Amino acid sequence: GTIDFAGMTDAAIGAGAGGVITGNDIQRSAFLGIRFRGTGGTTIVNNDIGSYCLRLSDCAGIYTWNGPKGSQKTVDQASLLENNRITDASANLEGATGGAMDIVAGIYLDDYSQGSVVKNNMIKGTSMGIYIHNGSRHSILDNKVWLTTKTALWANMSENDADYMTGNVFSGNELAPVSSASGTYPELPKFNVSHAVWFKNNVAGFDGLAAGGTQFVNNRIIQLHGSSIETAWVRSASQYMYLTANGWRGLNPTEGAATSPAVFQLYKATLGPELVNDGGFDAGFSVWGNTIANLSLGGSLQAVNGLNGCSGLCALFNATSTSDTLSSQGFNMSGGVPYVMGFTSSYGGTARIRPWVARNGTPWDSVLDGALSALTPLTGSNGDVMRYEGFFKPTTTTSTKLMLQMATMGVPIGIDSVSVRQLTGYSLSNKAEWVATVSASRDSARTINYSDIGWPAGTAVVDADGAVVNFPLQLPAGQSKLLLRADSAWRR
Repeated sequence: GTIDFAGMTDAAIGAGAGGVITGNDIQRSAFLGIRFRGTGGTTIVNNDIGSYCLRLSDCAGIYTWNGPKGSQKTVDQASLLENNRITDASANLEGATGGAMDIVAGIYLDDYSQGSVVKNNMIKGTSMGIYIHNGSRHSILDNKVWLTTKTALWANMSENDADYMTGNVFSGNELAPVSSASGTYPELPKFNVSHAVWFKNNVAGFDGLAAGGTQFVNNRIIQLHGSSIETAWVRSASQYMYLTANGWRGLNPTEGAATSPAVFQLYKATLGPELVNDGGFDAGFSVWGNTIANLSLGGSLQAVNGLNGCSGLCALFNATSTSDTLSSQGFNMSGGVPYVMGFTSSYGGTARIRPWVARNGTPWDSVLDGALSALTPLTGSNGDVMRYEGFFKPTTTTSTKLMLQMATMGVPIGIDSVSVRQLTGYSLSNKAEWVATVSASRDSARTINYSDIGWPAGTAVVDADGAVVNFPLQLPAGQSKLLLRADSAWRR
């Protein structure tokens, strides 16, 4: 599991300039599956690579490196990576050390690589899908990247002296990241949120998302957990943003719209009685406290009707100070016992909400035991309607109140259905219960029955387009398909 340097450890198959690697089946390699380098136009097509990186991280099914800095080639590698199938790999963290110990990608175009065409590959069940690190002029086209547990696409320019990530295009890729939950009651559930895209550029910052830098064009994001989840993580050297699909398209107007052919829960919670009085604002603010510091600067709190995502009256909150607060009546909580807070938010712009649970009396301090544990984000973009649920334990038994503040000023946000309830139990889903992938061999069609994917006979199934899939399924040679269980108990 160690990285930093693995001596001469290399790949199951390696090629220099002009190498041709085709039709191989590579399983259980300790490190890389295929490694290529040089500028002679390497061809890597029709290979199957599975369960790789078993011993070392900072690794991939297919990998190239064109460094070190200052000695890299100035012309494109002109390599073609096409129609490969890369499946089922995760980082081996046992004994791992160093900064890249959790990096395991399907295809990894590392330092100073240039000019590869990566198209029509299928990558499934890996930590990361396709990763460009300080590379330029790569074309990432029409790949299927399914069930990644960290991110489907990652473009990362980590140097500080110049921009080594220019002229890249990600276009027409189908991305289906899958998040997960873990834990056992009475411990709080923990969530791993997988994103469709990560982007970082230390030199160009967010401006690197443009022609001449790195473009994302007409990629299709399949939201298996719905729209109330983060889609992208975008970073510069000094700032970062977590974005929903709306926010991501705001930065990339040529991106495709996100779709949700079926949406699946990761958990089901059993809850005690409601503790928040009039969380739906049916009586306006008669039982709610508020502090609006700067009315003269446009700060406001209004009870409005008909706001998108709201049922009946909704609190429309426009904060101009971090001290502007909407607070519930007091309620009693028990220290060390799990609770869940929730609210529906309707965003009039990109903004972040800051909720907390405070002592209902001096010194009005937070009684949260650490950070909230949540699958859904507290940041949204214009047009988003999201249901937030955050799990927590109070530090003490006392009278408390829920406080809602804004971390972003001057953006109107609608708030509705505010709730705090004791968590009395929960169950967690397994992705095998609601999603599957199937593939046919490259030289013959395949007939697929329910038993092949472990689902009961007669199960209702749809594909990534939401179209009904009939069984037995006839899959043409060389084809792969993403299947969703339409009648799953975890569908919502």
